[in-house]
Formats: sequence, structure tokens, C-alpha cells
Amino acid sequence: MVAQLTVRWTTLFLAAATAYAEILSFGLKAGTPATDAFHAASRGDLRYFSRTKPVTAGPALEVHLPHRTGIEVNLLYRRLNYDGFLGAFYPTRASQWEFPILLTHRLTGGPVRPYLAAGLSFDRLSGIKQVINCATLSSSCRGGETDTPAELRKRSTAGLILGGGLELKTPVVRVSAELRYTRRGSAHFQDPGGLLRSNQNQVELLAGIMF
Repeated sequence: MVAQLTVRWTTLFLAAATAYAEILSFGLKAGTPATDAFHAASRGDLRYFSRTKPVTAGPALEVHLPHRTGIEVNLLYRRLNYDGFLGAFYPTRASQWEFPILLTHRLTGGPVRPYLAAGLSFDRLSGIKQVINCATLSSSCRGGETDTPAELRKRSTAGLILGGGLELKTPVVRVSAELRYTRRGSAHFQDPGGLLRSNQNQVELLAGIMF
């Protein structure tokens, strides 16, 4: 009797786990940008340099819908850095948190499945810090730190996403490679003189593993 109950509950658990896996997937996406985060230039003594870390990573969740469609959400983190120089050296850094919401559609069934994705992107900057290091003996230079640099325009932006990739489905995990394009509606940073501006067009190469 105990053995029969054990087998029955084990069977029900496996069936529930299988059904759960067909409805919901969770995992990780990580990659690297194919475009620079900033347009940086120089004019006279004023110079800007982009030093953004080339890594994007964060958790992913997908709800599977009928007809090979799904809704995917990510929470992606990347580090933004730029340097400026005009009588003083002022390195600037910020953390960018992006929240994409995507509608996905797999073009075919089977273990190897190309797919398309489109949706919205919302992002927010945190940990903004600009350090002002005086490089001259000018009395007008004042060192220090600020979380509101002169180049900052918006801490939050929204945009549109288009993407596509290839997914390999195994009995345990789904592995994917994706090319994703994001067009943001506004720039986070912009120098009043036009030498520094956040790139509103972002292209990234992402790899994913989903359970």
C-alpha cells in the first residue's frame, strides 16, 4: 500500500513538474554590446572618452503561450563609464538597470527553433558618481564628487525592442543566441556642447540558458 502511494505521488509530481516546465521558464541572459554606449568626441581642450564595460547580464523569465508564442521579461544590468577632461579630469560612472518586456514567437517546432521578439524596454540609472580631479593649479577648479553631473539629462528612459535568434531545446534546458536592437526615446547623458551623448540605438549579442 505504501509503495503504491509512493509511486502514485511520484507520478503526480513528475506530471506537475512537466506541466510547469511547459508553462514557465526561468534562467539567465548575458552578452555584450555591439555598439558603444556613448558618442564621445573632442574639441580644443575639452575631451570625452567612453569606457563602458562590455558586459550585460541578468535573470530572465518566460511564460509560454499557445501557438509557439510567449511573454519574456528580463532584468539586465550593465555598467556605464565615461571620462571628461577640461582643466580637470572627471571620470563618471553609473549602473544601468533595464527591464525589457517581450512578445516572442518561435517560427518552427522541434529541437532547433528560430524565433522573433519585439516589445518595450524601461531602464533606470543608479549609483551615478562623477569625481572631479583638478589637473591644474587654477584657483577656479574645485575638486569633489557629485551624483548630478552636468551631462546628466534623464535617469529613466523607455524604448522599443526588436530581436531574433536561435533556440536549442533539450530535455533539460533551452539554450539560445540572440541579436537584440533597442531604440531609446531619449538620451541619459548629453554634453551641452554636443561632444558627449548617450547612444539611443543599442545592438547587443545575448546568450541565454532557460530551465
